[in-house]
This record gives sequence, structure tokens and C-alpha cells, in this order.
Amino acid sequence: MQEVRFEQSLVRALLQDQHPDLADPELRDVEGGWDNQLWRLGRELAVRLPRTEGGPDLLRVEQQSP
Repeated sequence: MQEVRFEQSLVRALLQDQHPDLADPELRDVEGGWDNQLWRLGRELAVRLPRTEGGPDLLRVEQQSP
């Protein structure tokens, strides 16, 4: 299974394009995770991006769980 790693500049550009009100807080990569890459956004938020082929399906299942 191929793994993708996202660079901070891409994550920042995605935030600027899709959610400009959240584009300025500190953004830092969090080590770990298998199917998703996690970034801390400021003190209270996070950005998760799927980095494997199965990542999007796992996120869907998680969002549908009660």
C-alpha cells in the first residue's frame, strides 16, 4: 500500500483555499497515525488528511458511527 505525506505548504494552501478563516493559526505535523496524517491547527483544532488508499473509507466509517 502506497503512503502519501503532505507538506506543510500544501496543508496551508488547502486551508487558505477552503477555509481562509483558519489559515493563520500555527500549523504543525503530529507524528504517528497509519491511514491519516494529522496536523495540529492552533491550540484546539486539527487537520486530518488520508495518506493511504484506505484512509478515506476509514474516515467515512468514523463519521457515520454514533
